[in-house]
Amino acid sequence: TLIVIILNFTPLINLDIKINTDISAKTKALIFDSYFDDYRGVVLYVRVFEGEIDKNSEILMMAAGTKGLALETGILTPKMTPKDSLKAGEIGYIVTNLKTTRAYMLQIFS
Repeated sequence: TLIVIILNFTPLINLDIKINTDISAKTKALIFDSYFDDYRGVVLYVRVFEGEIDKNSEILMMAAGTKGLALETGILTPKMTPKDSLKAGEIGYIVTNLKTTRAYMLQIFS
């Protein structure tokens, strides 16, 4: 038995997603995954909504009040490719100096 499903992607194509690309805006990002690397520390996978995250900049986890340092920023291509910063609209990774993934608790930092 063969079942064919035809999906209509037209509504998705017509979505008008607004991204604030003003890098002077207060930085807002979503952490959608993380893991601990024995040699690098906590690595966060993020999407930047507003502002910019520079390499070696201080980051603040809003819910936990935990401060950390963005030791490295970059994008996945599919391997980790370092960049000097992540700007609004970009999806990438941040290598931090944090020692546990519990330190970020909630997924927004500024």
